[in-house]
Amino acid sequence: MFKGPLFFILLFCTGSLALAQSFRWDTEWYNSAQAVDQNKNNIIDPTGRRLDSARARLETDLRINTKYTWQSGTRFIFRPRLLGDMNQYHYLDTNETKTTNTGKASLSEAYLEGNPLPPIALSIGLQNYQWGPAEFISPTNTFFRFRAGQRAYNFKEDGRFFLRMNWSPKADWSVIAIAEPINNGNSFWIYEQTFKPKSLIKFEYRGQNSLNYFGFDVGTIDDFVPFIGEYFNYEVLQGFSIYLDARHSNGFAQYEPEISSDGLYDMVYVRNAQAWRSLLVTGVRWESRVDIRAEYIYNSYGLNKDQMLTAFQSAVPQHPRGDENLKKLMGSGMEILGQHYAYISFRVPDLFVQNNNLALRYLRSLMDQSATIQLAADTAVGSAWTLFEEANFSVGDSTQELSALEKASGQIGVKWNF
Repeated sequence: MFKGPLFFILLFCTGSLALAQSFRWDTEWYNSAQAVDQNKNNIIDPTGRRLDSARARLETDLRINTKYTWQSGTRFIFRPRLLGDMNQYHYLDTNETKTTNTGKASLSEAYLEGNPLPPIALSIGLQNYQWGPAEFISPTNTFFRFRAGQRAYNFKEDGRFFLRMNWSPKADWSVIAIAEPINNGNSFWIYEQTFKPKSLIKFEYRGQNSLNYFGFDVGTIDDFVPFIGEYFNYEVLQGFSIYLDARHSNGFAQYEPEISSDGLYDMVYVRNAQAWRSLLVTGVRWESRVDIRAEYIYNSYGLNKDQMLTAFQSAVPQHPRGDENLKKLMGSGMEILGQHYAYISFRVPDLFVQNNNLALRYLRSLMDQSATIQLAADTAVGSAWTLFEEANFSVGDSTQELSALEKASGQIGVKWNF
């Protein structure tokens, strides 16, 4: 983690315990086992050594949630996390198996918030601040990128260091300004590039029906690329809504395949300041006994079919610069590699028995027709325990986007609240 701001946050917390009017806390403890069925025909990583992805994992994850409140209403939220795992790796070329053990302590969130004036709220520190009507991705929220495992039950997004101001002049209007001046201490997600400050200002209006709202924002994304965005949700009929979340940037900054002097393709960092690119998701939702969503994702930041092929070709082991190109492909700066996707999800609560959820999620690339299917369930046991399970399957072959790296994976675990 970043040592300077973290030191002052810890100092503030320690020195203010005695002054807090109220203190609340709870703990979540996740324990899980995961397994991955590697694609033995993987052209990118045929041995398993290049990506070095674990075939099996045992994980324990202790999350402590604390909240200090002062008489003025000022609040300090402090959420440390202890994570330990045992990973097993299998290398197909030698049939070798390796096991590693790791552990770390971190802060997922730690921020101070208050209301100096009735219509204004201020906050500073590590925050996980989300918005947007879509389930698959939120393009207008440029601080948090799409992650492949974000729908897992035990997924936890680390907070970003924000300076945030919320101004609500009326009950139905709000203006939110957010600046991210420093990184949260994690490695930057674009290969060989460094974090640069980002900021945005967002305007949102909500109708009398809380499901009817729209908003727009302007700001910068990575490498100071300017953008504008818009989102809305509208309930057409009771239980049936349509929605949109979209971002458009004047330029882009990412790795793309380009032909080199020796006639081979390489992944090259491109900082374009003129061409417009868009990332949007639009969908419909039916919410009653069953929650059903259908979404279409358009991503002009992504690669077309020919570019996808040349990008994969640049990263194969036989390429003289394949290892470097693979790192650039994995840290490309593109949240999703392709341009057109369809996403469908079903969630059924209390199926057969009370206090359980069953979810089915289906993502399909409309470029090469590869797909992933996720079946997930969680069940409450008593007042403190929750069992959760997840199974993922890919459809397609080793040359297609969503099926290139793994055939299937699964997870089973238990959460204890105390």
